This record gives sequence, C-alpha cells and structure tokens, in this order.
Amino acid sequence: AQPPYCVPRAAQLALRETLAQVDVATLNVGLSLWGTWLAKSAAKARVPFVYNAEGALDPVRLRVKRLQKQLFLRCCERRVLRRAAAIQAVTAAEADAIVQQGALRERIHVIPNGVLLPPAPVAESVAQLRERGRERLSVPRDAFVILFFGRLHDVKGIDLLLAAAAPLLVGQRDVRLAIVGPEDGVGAALQRQAQALGVQDRVVFHR
Repeated sequence: AQPPYCVPRAAQLALRETLAQVDVATLNVGLSLWGTWLAKSAAKARVPFVYNAEGALDPVRLRVKRLQKQLFLRCCERRVLRRAAAIQAVTAAEADAIVQQGALRERIHVIPNGVLLPPAPVAESVAQLRERGRERLSVPRDAFVILFFGRLHDVKGIDLLLAAAAPLLVGQRDVRLAIVGPEDGVGAALQRQAQALGVQDRVVFHR
C-alpha cells in the first residue's frame, strides 16, 4: 500500500526515530509533501521545527503551475506554516510573501544569506582564481566586473539588473557585466535586450 503522504516507509521510520532524539528540527523546502509529513510527525513528537521555504513562496515562482500550487497551499502548506515554531526569510520582501500565505509575522525572522570571507592565507589563491575567471570571460584585467551567477530564468530578474546596469556600462569604459549560468528560458531575450540598450559589447554571457 502507498505510505501516507507518499513518503517511503523507511523514511517515515527513520524520521520518527530521529525526532525522538532531537530538540528541534528544520524544514528547508517549501511546497513539498515531505514538509507536510514532517510537520505532522514533529507535532506528534512535540518537537518544534523551523520552516524555510527556500524561495518557493515567492509570488513570481507561485505563478508557475499556479493552479497546482494554489491547491497545495490551501490543502497542505498553510497548515505547515501555522505549525512552524519559527520561520526563516532571507529578505523583508520574502517575509511579506510568507505572511500573505497565512504565517504569523511574529514567528518570521529575516536572516540574509551570509558571505563567507576567505582567511588571509588563501587570499593569494583567491586572486589567482579571479584572474583565471577574467581570462575565461575575456574581461580586461583592470575592469570593474558586475557578476550575476545563476540559472537564466525569468524569476531571477536578470532583465532588471541589465536595465539598471546599462547607464553605468555606457558611461564607464572599464565596467563589464558578466552573466554566468545555464540557460533556462531567457538567454536569447537578455542578449536582445543588451543589444537594444547598446551595451552588447560590455555584457558577457557564459554558460
């Protein structure tokens, strides 16, 4: 028979055993049946859990497969939000989006993504990596580089970055915009946008 919530029975047993030994759990994925099952199991074990949607509740992303996601939110995800002892958001905008889905604002904590700075002994190797990266992108060694790194998808707002950077790219000869990442639907449109803005020679695409 199919296990409850479509979670493999072995995973159910492992999670129950683990919940019996911990003080707090974390849920790092949104819109998932795994999250629904974890929330219910944690409640039975009286273990509080921290919820992190990892961007899944962003309004732009919710427009993809909108009907399915709205149904899942109504039937499953909002219950998970209500059961969470604490909820992590990366930005204030994400916190607002989570509140719109029924979460209590007082349970939301805005914790931006951290940036790990390298220790001093590896500073030279970092500089060498930067030089190799500039060579691979054919970017002048002394240029100021604005880097986007991620998949080329509409949800990333790369078109907004390109539009905002265009005046700087036109006005400064030593500035480049590097757009690095796998094609996911908007690569050609971004190249056309760069050409329309007259900055195609200042924008580097690398996949």
